[in-house]
Amino acid sequence: MWRTSLPPAGRGKAARKSRRNAAIPAPADAADPASEGKEQNVPVTLITCSGISNTGKLTTQAALSLMQKRPGDYVWVRAQQNGGVSADEIAEAKRVIVLDGCTDCCGAKKLAEAGFTPDSHLIATELGITKNGMADVQFAEIGKVVAAVLEASR
Repeated sequence: MWRTSLPPAGRGKAARKSRRNAAIPAPADAADPASEGKEQNVPVTLITCSGISNTGKLTTQAALSLMQKRPGDYVWVRAQQNGGVSADEIAEAKRVIVLDGCTDCCGAKKLAEAGFTPDSHLIATELGITKNGMADVQFAEIGKVVAAVLEASR
């Protein structure tokens, strides 16, 4: 809930402070009748491979696109080539989707090394995208992977 009263007009410190505080959200513990009985929106954790081929870069761009289009719905963890996936980054995840660029499945392997199993595992090449070395990622390919993630997130 947002405070709807208008701040007092005028100049001075009190008026500035009042205007600054005009849109203070209600405390987090205040009950919202619209959300009663509904589960809180828990972000989906996306694990992407860190490959440098077009399909590896595609998984990163798809994750960034999802986070931009749906802020708060997704958390991105990149499976680093040398470091793997931190158990701390995954421990509180309610749902994990791995996005791998190819059948090498680097992201899934790094997640398994950390002791976790994904809820969904998507591979770009199995979605019809051709691994083509250092080729540029195409916008349509990002859209295809994003659509697959959205479907897997349901």
